Amino acid sequence: MSTTHKIVLIKKYAKDKEGYLKLRTTKDRKPTYTPLGFKVQVSNWNADKQYVKSKEPNSDRINEKIQEVKAEAQYNTVKKKKEVKGKSFVRYAKKVIQVISQEGTKRSRNNGLNKLRDFLKIKDKDDIAFEDIDTFFVKEYYGYLLENVANSSANEYLTVFKYFLTHADAHGYHSYTISPFRGLKKKKEKRSLPVLKYYEVEKFFGYKPEKEDFYLVQQAFGFMMYASGMRVSDFVTLKWKNFKEINGNYYVEFNMNKTKTLMKTKLTLDALQFLIPFMELYDKSAVNSFRIFEKKQKNMRKKLKEAIDEESQIELRSFSEFKYDIFADLMDKWHTLVEQESKKEERKITLQQLIEGMKRDLIFNEDILLSILGNQIIEFKDKYPEDTVHPMLRDGQSYSEAQNAKQHFNYRLRIMGKECDIKTPVTNHQARHVFAQRLFEAGANFHHVSLALGHSSLEITEHYREKLVTDDAMDVVEEFSRIMTKTI
Repeated sequence: MSTTHKIVLIKKYAKDKEGYLKLRTTKDRKPTYTPLGFKVQVSNWNADKQYVKSKEPNSDRINEKIQEVKAEAQYNTVKKKKEVKGKSFVRYAKKVIQVISQEGTKRSRNNGLNKLRDFLKIKDKDDIAFEDIDTFFVKEYYGYLLENVANSSANEYLTVFKYFLTHADAHGYHSYTISPFRGLKKKKEKRSLPVLKYYEVEKFFGYKPEKEDFYLVQQAFGFMMYASGMRVSDFVTLKWKNFKEINGNYYVEFNMNKTKTLMKTKLTLDALQFLIPFMELYDKSAVNSFRIFEKKQKNMRKKLKEAIDEESQIELRSFSEFKYDIFADLMDKWHTLVEQESKKEERKITLQQLIEGMKRDLIFNEDILLSILGNQIIEFKDKYPEDTVHPMLRDGQSYSEAQNAKQHFNYRLRIMGKECDIKTPVTNHQARHVFAQRLFEAGANFHHVSLALGHSSLEITEHYREKLVTDDAMDVVEEFSRIMTKTI
């Protein structure tokens, strides 16, 4: 009789909302149970796919343990059979892939295995034994990859191949006295990440899409850019319940889909304004109070500009010019000139005071606008907590649907980029590039930028900065010359 292994959730009482994860080993129709040492919420356990959902605390650690326990149990079952040479690498890799819970990871591992099988077909093989994988085989396979795909893809496929061998060694299935990867140096591909230039960003947001779905993608891109370069995978799954208000400040809090890192990003008025179209999908009058106050703010900015223009055009005559008039003309002309200059000076002072007052009012009003719009978003959080902000995934959030949503998003960005005649490729990740690049150029605190991006280490941020090189960065040489000219 065959032996089967499965992770199950066991509750003490039927009404319990929590249960313990155990490995059920069934042999000759008799089950035995081995505790994993984890207690999880029943609602967070996916029995079919054998993993706990990301909402469960320590979900990554629990899922990793599940994979290890199942793989070890499977190995122990196989181990009891007579040890023979010729252990199949492909068959083992398939079993490893089967117990991976994350769909994205499973897909990348499967792609890597398929690429290796393509190489084996060239050598008229369907499989390869572990003991036949040596340094010569690895170098030959890597050479094949470099000839057929880009360096970055070749390195990725090789990493997946190494992952299977490391997994086999860690679980006692097969080990090597000398690593087959010993002495192998990967070829690095030096390429810069494209970043939208200032004028390209301006052109993109100055564009007015005719179709609503394109307009929503444009506004979503703007929010992602101002919300610390949020990834599209995080935005399409973002829900109204992810927004928070703390002491008059507004935040978006979510777990990154890529790393499961908890992010808490403070939102400015600029960021919140990009959410208005999504709020108006529910009710066109949802932000009427904001619109009214915003109109007043625009009128004040217009008046401020007029006052600044008028103040800049008032030129006061110097004392030396008046001395000239004393000797050149009559006293009455002198008094007339003095009176005119006095009125001009009074007007200039009045305008300066008016300008300073309007600037203070504008800053104060910005806080009011933030409060109005922020409170409206918190109302949406209370009314529609489980609704996604973008309607693309409102009816479901499966992995395939999320992938389709990302493709939908990028397709529309590319179309708008072409219609705006923007040379730099416009993709969802540009929101992240622009956010990081502008901060790097402005000399922002490196550690703070790293935290805002959600990077797990400063090394990743440094690697990111090295690649974010644009033509604008070359202008620093000229800037240095201008600085030195002033100081020497």
